[in-house]
Amino acid sequence: MHTKNNRGFTLIELIVTLGLVGIIISIIMSFLMVNLKSYETISIQSELQYQSQYMINFMTNKILEAEKYEGTTDNIITFKHDGDKKFSFEVNESSELIFKDVDGEEITLGGNVTELIIKTSSGGSSGVEITLTLIDGKSKPCIAKQSVYMRNYKK
Repeated sequence: MHTKNNRGFTLIELIVTLGLVGIIISIIMSFLMVNLKSYETISIQSELQYQSQYMINFMTNKILEAEKYEGTTDNIITFKHDGDKKFSFEVNESSELIFKDVDGEEITLGGNVTELIIKTSSGGSSGVEITLTLIDGKSKPCIAKQSVYMRNYKK
């Protein structure tokens, strides 16, 4: 009598095993892709919030020392300080917020700015309300608001 010693797998067993492994890998990959997308969205939103807070803080520090809000013309927001000196904030064509001082200092505060609105506060003209909107194409807009009262306000 001749006995066969078969220790291998049949073709059907291999196909079923590969099919199950493929299903498990596709489930794991879809889970990872969803989490990666969520991480990217949260990361972008967090960066926009950080940028907007930095810009608002910079603007607040400058506006606190201003004497008067001059107004907005041609997308340039101007404040007066130290007598006749002026400084301004402007959003350029590249969506960057630019600070300009009378001494020629020009600082790019950040990008992704779609809107900058400064209006006098309801409590009087010594205060202004800043509304800054930032957006990245991959997330929802980040809107930051701040009320600032000028310490050196003069009519």
